[in-house]
Amino acid sequence: MTMKFRAHDTFFIRKGWLSKGMERIVEKPDLFVDKDENPMDVLGIGSNMVKALRYWLQAVELTERPLSPQQSWGE
Repeated sequence: MTMKFRAHDTFFIRKGWLSKGMERIVEKPDLFVDKDENPMDVLGIGSNMVKALRYWLQAVELTERPLSPQQSWGE
């Protein structure tokens, strides 16, 4: 993973975030890339928090960035 400065939008890991994120990714592997459904609605958090959660899931290596648009986040 490439180092990024402030990719978490100043949101530090919060209690329950990683488990909530992983539960939703198991249910919907294309959560962060699906054009038909908004991840803010699925997760119940704001857009900046969605970006931060996506960052933290990658940073702790629970998910990895998709290599192609067809690949889902959990793969």
